[in-house]
Parts: sequence; structure tokens; C-alpha cells
Amino acid sequence: MNQLKNFIKKVILFACTIYGVLLIIDIIITKTIISKAVGYDAEIPEMYTGAIKTDLLIIGTSRAKQHYFSDIIEDSLNIRVYNLGLGAVRFDIVNLLFSKYINKGNQKPKYITLNIECGMLVPINSFYRPWRLHPFLLYDLNMLKYTHKYQGFNIYYYFIPLTRYSTYFDEINNYYLKADKMLYNGSMPYNDTITCKSINTEEFNAEKIKYSKTRIEYIFDTVMVNSLQNLADYCNKNGIHLNLVYSPEYHYGQSFVSNRDSIVTFYKQFCDKNGIEFKDFSQEDICYDSSLFYNVLHLNQCGAQLFTQKYYIPYMKEYIKKYN
Repeated sequence: MNQLKNFIKKVILFACTIYGVLLIIDIIITKTIISKAVGYDAEIPEMYTGAIKTDLLIIGTSRAKQHYFSDIIEDSLNIRVYNLGLGAVRFDIVNLLFSKYINKGNQKPKYITLNIECGMLVPINSFYRPWRLHPFLLYDLNMLKYTHKYQGFNIYYYFIPLTRYSTYFDEINNYYLKADKMLYNGSMPYNDTITCKSINTEEFNAEKIKYSKTRIEYIFDTVMVNSLQNLADYCNKNGIHLNLVYSPEYHYGQSFVSNRDSIVTFYKQFCDKNGIEFKDFSQEDICYDSSLFYNVLHLNQCGAQLFTQKYYIPYMKEYIKKYN
């Protein structure tokens, strides 16, 4: 019996030693990513340093990421700006990232622009490039709550060190440590020499044919609507001025969504109820120029620079005046 007990103790000690070694290696890799990340989504690791200081925080999905230039806004408004947009996600992940931003000790902003869109409160099953969040899963029950339902997030990633790195090491390494793109405060820096790609006519015509037969109807998820309300409540409670901005969409593509008008009405009513300002740029002249879009939902860089300078900055100048 004593021999069996000793054997079990040795097995447990060996397992704990192995686990401890794996954990140490995991911590080293994660800290390296946090301290040295570059690339298109480097704002996520930077957020975990707790060192971000900003007056205006821009949040949302890919349209938030691509439609706002932090450096242009900073120069014009003379305030610090940071873009926390993340592409191809829904509001559950947008809100998760914002909660991480606050909980990691980054500076609480004075203003938040939430870039909204028709599908933001609609659930999806897939998760584009899940390794963008993999370094930050270990022992994080909040991450587990919001991400485990998606493909690419296995349950053991949250509890067993190195498992997510062993599966996606090359993707994580290439995306965060070997990428070429450098951001300025979460967004691409201004570039006055760029050549912008316009909407692909062939792809757009295929979409027109597809959605002329069956238009999209977006049905909001109650949990995500509640999360949006939680964000509004948090901002009101903490003296943060939140506004909801609908940035430009190509006008023809707006007809692809059958209940678009009711969705926009929902956002307006939500803002009225919570004392939040709503600004809709989706009917402006910019939405009728296909040369400023690379698809029906996203401005190209030329369009994003124009939107930032001609539409968003003048709006925010007046917005900030109200609260100074």
C-alpha cells in the first residue's frame, strides 16, 4: 500500500512539474507577444499592457477599424485617439474587448464612438482568424464565456498551457511578430500617396443578382442587445460620452438588407432612450461614389480618409464642444 501511495505521489509530482514547465514557457511566449506585437491587430496585445492613454476610443468591427484614421483625428481635434476595432466579429466580442481594455488598467476615455452596422447584433458561428485572441485565453473565464462557442476555440485552450500555441503557433507568430503592417494607435496611418482599390464590378454584380432574389433579414440576438445596453449604462455611470455612428455604406448595397430601415430605427430609439447621440452618415454623398469603396460595406483607404476628414472630424468637433 505504501509503495502505491509513493508511486501516486511521484506521478502527481511529475505531472505538476511538467505542467509548471509548460506554464512558464506559455507565460514567456504570451509576454513576448504582448510586448513586441506588430501587425494589423496589434492593438489587442497592446491593450494587455495597460499602458494605453486616450481621450477618444473608437470601437466596433472592421468598419470601425478601417473607416477612422487615428492620426488625422488627433491632429485635427488635438486629443488622443485610439482605435480598438476588430474585423469580422459581432458585438459580443466588441464588448468583450472593451471590458478587457478597462479591466487591464488602460485609461478610461472621455469619449467613445461605437461604429454600428446592420449585422452587429446578429450572432454568427464562425470566427475569422481565431488566433488573434488565442494568446489571451489561458485561465480567463470571461474569454471562455464569450468565445468558446466559436469554431477554433477548444476548451483545453483555456486551461492547459501551450495547447493553443502548439495548434496555431505559426499563425500567431506570423500575425503578431512577423507582420509588416504597422499601425498608429490601432488604425492605419495616413498616407497621401496610396492607390485605392475600388469595388470589383464582377463581384458586385454577382451580389446584386444573389440579393435581388433573396434579401438578408437580420434578427437581433437578445444577449447582444442586452450587452449594448450594458455598455450604455457603464458609460452613463462613469461619465463617458458615448455616441453611435453609422459610417458610410455604398448606397446600392443597402438594399440587400430587407429590414435595414427598422434596424436604423432601433439604433435611433436606443440612443434616445439612453441619452446618447446617434449620427448616421450612411445617406451622405460619399455613399454614392463607388470609387471610394472596396466592397459595399467598406470604404477603401481613399474613402476612409475622406470620411475621417470631411465628415467625422467636423461632427466630433461639435460633439466635443457640447461636453467641454
